[in-house]
Amino acid sequence: MLRKNDPDDLAKLCWEVINAEAPWWDSNRDARSGGSVLVFCSSRNGCCSAARNIVQGFDLIQKACKGQIDDSETEIQQKRKDLLDKLKKSPHGLSPDLEQCV
Repeated sequence: MLRKNDPDDLAKLCWEVINAEAPWWDSNRDARSGGSVLVFCSSRNGCCSAARNIVQGFDLIQKACKGQIDDSETEIQQKRKDLLDKLKKSPHGLSPDLEQCV
């Protein structure tokens, strides 16, 4: 399903890392602990393309997991709105590519 736009399964890999539980040796871990991902690309266009593919993949994964994800849709939408507001107020503003991905 994701293979057409994401042949390397980057979205799935990112989703698994972000939603993974913290390792057993982490004293601060809880059921909601997850990881973060930093993706490197060879060009700005590659970064923009990868970001769009990851976002689209996340949307597909969330739809497939409907009912299994704890976060309420309104809470996620509010966090996105708050983030966009902060980015718009930043010194460099909000780029259209970043806005599309958030």
